[in-house]
Amino acid sequence: MSHIFISYSKKDIDFARRLRELLQAQGLVVWMDEKQIAPSARWWPTIKQNIARASAMIVIMSPNSEESEWVEREILVAEDPDNRKTIFPVLLAGKVWARLGNLQATMLTPDVSALPPEFIEALKTAQSSYVKRTTTTTDLRRQTNTMRSSALVPPTRSRVSNALLIAIVAVSLLGLGILGTAWLRRDTNQTATPPPQQTLTPTSVAQAKTATPTPTTSPPINTPELSTLMGGGTGVIAFSRDGELYLANIDGTGEKLIYSDPGADAAVPVWSPDGKRIAFRRDPKESPEIANADIFTINVDGSNLQQLTTLNADISSPTWSPDGLYLAFRAGVGSGNREIMVLKLDDLTKPAVNLTGNAAQDLTPIWSADGKYIYFSTQRPAATYSIFRMNADGSGVTQIINNGFNNYQPDLSSNGSSLAYSSSISRDNGRGIFVATSTGKSVQLLFKDGKINQAPVFSPDGQWLLFFATPAAGQKSAPSMIYRLPVAGGAPTFVINGEFPAWQPLASTN
Repeated sequence: MSHIFISYSKKDIDFARRLRELLQAQGLVVWMDEKQIAPSARWWPTIKQNIARASAMIVIMSPNSEESEWVEREILVAEDPDNRKTIFPVLLAGKVWARLGNLQATMLTPDVSALPPEFIEALKTAQSSYVKRTTTTTDLRRQTNTMRSSALVPPTRSRVSNALLIAIVAVSLLGLGILGTAWLRRDTNQTATPPPQQTLTPTSVAQAKTATPTPTTSPPINTPELSTLMGGGTGVIAFSRDGELYLANIDGTGEKLIYSDPGADAAVPVWSPDGKRIAFRRDPKESPEIANADIFTINVDGSNLQQLTTLNADISSPTWSPDGLYLAFRAGVGSGNREIMVLKLDDLTKPAVNLTGNAAQDLTPIWSADGKYIYFSTQRPAATYSIFRMNADGSGVTQIINNGFNNYQPDLSSNGSSLAYSSSISRDNGRGIFVATSTGKSVQLLFKDGKINQAPVFSPDGQWLLFFATPAAGQKSAPSMIYRLPVAGGAPTFVINGEFPAWQPLASTN
């Protein structure tokens, strides 16, 4: 029988025990790590195994458990695409976590004597649904094994006899067919009438093949057949590698160098909304790490290099507004504190406007699809980085993601409904790729493997993510690698070596 897994802080052990007793009194099987791990057993694999086998998970929320790394790890295992457990938050003390804010919480006191009937009913429903799913899966496996076994059973004597009889009848019918065919041929003097020949008239499709193509003045853009099947854009990505900018097809083929400068490094490319230009960070090689950088743009074919800023500072992460009239970026100016700046592109004589202007470090801005908001990563209000949102004029700052870990590099789907970001989920020096709604609800872990997986960007149709991975601290050195990941869940696919991938939108026809 399946069980209910309880995730809790050891500091709340008395309440966890009380909750277990009340659940068991209702006929529910409960699993806790207090007594049910055998001596000398590997405790973390055992915990993961029992989460995978659970019908649901109860998370006891309190200030103690909110600070617990292991509670967070247990939740991540439950949310893993291979598990997808129903989570029931129980609020013991403090406030409901933003981490589980999209789920209905049950409030209980330390001296609780009876559980709410609707809480018990929901747990039993989850257990019943899990049992049905596992039973159905087991039955299908049994049927499959039975069919395979039947196929391997040697034929009996009756089966051989039946097969022999069928063979005799088939030979007899074949003989009759041959005789009948010979008789018909004799009556027709063995002359076969050829089918009438048809004359094919050329259609408009054939004529279209010889039509003269309309010349275009825009730079040629490679649009492979793959683009109609994946991503909803042109099927082309931009990325940086070793201080140079490249284009490639989404399957990693057709690599093309579009920018290289022996005296400077280029990185963090981002497409203009019409898909014709690329903005990027450029910094001199002799300067300290991006300490003297500025923002530049370039055409898709590598022509028309243009410098947009002259700050000569710690600048990075450019992002276009949806209408293409503004460019936001982060810059460390003055005191060196990193701020979110906005530049009006039709009048570069005017200085960029500082939207944030506070003591916190503000990084990696991204515009919402309607242009009303800018999402960014910031250290406010704590030492860790969270995802915030503000109005395009810098007002209305609102926290979107805060899970106690560092959260970086937000990106938004083209329809504005989904948010992707990178998070250092487990203090193991690695980062995972997460998605949520644009308001921070329904958080879901898509991928983690202990490496630093970062800079996720949506495909134009919102069905895929690109990201790049680098080794975490203590891991063997390896080149940065770009991967493609389905938003619906699944394993990532290697695309090409590089960093900061960006998916080209459909090019404008204007």
